[in-house]
Amino acid sequence: MNNQGQKIELIYERDTLENTDILELQTELTERNVHFDSQQRSIMTCASIDFFMPVIQFVTSESFLFGFTASAAWDLFKTITRFAYNKFHNHKTHKRYNGKTVDTPTNIHFDIGNTHLVLPVDTDQDKYEYAVDKFFKYVSSHTPNKTTYVWYNETDKSLTTKTEEQIINEEIKKQQ
Repeated sequence: MNNQGQKIELIYERDTLENTDILELQTELTERNVHFDSQQRSIMTCASIDFFMPVIQFVTSESFLFGFTASAAWDLFKTITRFAYNKFHNHKTHKRYNGKTVDTPTNIHFDIGNTHLVLPVDTDQDKYEYAVDKFFKYVSSHTPNKTTYVWYNETDKSLTTKTEEQIINEEIKKQQ
């Protein structure tokens, strides 16, 4: 099967990944005939909703998962999500708000076209793997025409989906 058009890009904030981490991912993906690019983003000051600014972001096209057999696509998805979990499980990100530092779980997204999966790296491994299974089923059967964020709701063990517009409107209401 020709997977030349299959590509994953990793965008990450400075000081979150080591060169060995990048090399590990590159080796894993290259062995599976996936073109891998990485781009380091400088630590930035951001006046936006934190949810939209992941520390680590994997990006690929909607056609990515469909360019492989189902089992090969699943293996790739698991490889990347497992890497994220192993590297960032219970790892806190330091953010500054109004002069004080707050520790928050690391915000990691796996973006497949308009679908942005928010990986729950702050949960235990069984729940994480369950969420990853549900994410894969979701992206295999949904192609939203609006930017949609999907995250795991631990309370009811389901996926929550909201469009970017819904999230922004909710945040505006909270701020009023």
